[in-house]
Amino acid sequence: MLINYLRQFFPDVETDDTVSYLSEAGDTVNALMYSFLYWPRLVELHGAVFLGLSGNDEEEIRERLSATTGRAIPDREELSWAEVVDSFNLFELGHLFSAVPVHSEDFDSLHRELGSILVKSWHARLVCTYPERNFSVRLVEADESMMEMRIEVKQVSPTLATPGGWDGRLRRVVID
Repeated sequence: MLINYLRQFFPDVETDDTVSYLSEAGDTVNALMYSFLYWPRLVELHGAVFLGLSGNDEEEIRERLSATTGRAIPDREELSWAEVVDSFNLFELGHLFSAVPVHSEDFDSLHRELGSILVKSWHARLVCTYPERNFSVRLVEADESMMEMRIEVKQVSPTLATPGGWDGRLRRVVID
């Protein structure tokens, strides 16, 4: 299936070997640009691991998870620390890129192909960096909860310890 997509986007490359497309259609700049997609930056805060795919990740995650003051929003559902961490480690494949190929008719299949590769490389990245922890990295089809195919990353063990100052209604660690 991958060869069909490569042929569609690179019709001038004449090979049946998918690996050959790297030297025929790729370049060093693109390889470096996409290296973070396949081997993402990892940010550890309050004992939790977050995948960094948007740049300036540590500062943005720290800012979104920390507060010096705050009030709980009245009807807001309280979430556990693990639920909030998991929400940060949820990546809709259709939203990883701003540019959309205009001549593709099969986005779901393209996303599935990319997702299956990313699941393997992200899991390898996590295992390599945190060998004492177990993670679940899986591709999830679109459903009633989310309209996009996505990759979910969760720490399975050890269980995430809730940091001191955690407020489940604020969904932040309140710092005195």
